[in-house]
Amino acid sequence: DAAFGLAQAGADRFNESIEGEGEGEALLRRSLDLFAAQGEVDHPLLRRLLGARLLSRGRAVEVLPLAGEGMSWDDVDMRVDALVHLERSDEADALIDAYARRRAAEGEEPRGVPAMRFAIVRGRGDFEGALALAREAGAEAGEDAGDARVGPWELRQFECLLALRRDDEAVQFAMNQGGNGDSIGQATPQ
Repeated sequence: DAAFGLAQAGADRFNESIEGEGEGEALLRRSLDLFAAQGEVDHPLLRRLLGARLLSRGRAVEVLPLAGEGMSWDDVDMRVDALVHLERSDEADALIDAYARRRAAEGEEPRGVPAMRFAIVRGRGDFEGALALAREAGAEAGEDAGDARVGPWELRQFECLLALRRDDEAVQFAMNQGGNGDSIGQATPQ
């Protein structure tokens, strides 16, 4: 589909270089317009492609309207990310609570709550709490400590252990992930 092709081209251009950001952003925005012009229902992937890139450039204020007001996981997660970047963690907490209550009322498991709370808790400097949330989010994502691969939440666990100055435990954790120097190298923050 043309909108998705345009979005991919925009994301690629945005990521290539600082000089390509403007053109990449324009292509991403055009993909959203094209998708809407085709009479299609809104597609969260296209909004997330643009939103993630804007957040990475510190443009969180622009992400809030892009995230929409819906209570889908995609919308809530993007708004939480933007609110955390804007240092409005109380609003992010309240939004996560509302999301969890609504999902529970609908008889559904409120997936992604530990992952959304992680950035808030880590941002507050509560690395013990962040470590617990990283473990919970990793379990929810199906990460396996014994699979000899370092998953994203396992990497965050390692970073929390380092922040807590639990170096011996961090090294043992990395060694348990793959049992070699590559595991530690992958887990070590760049």
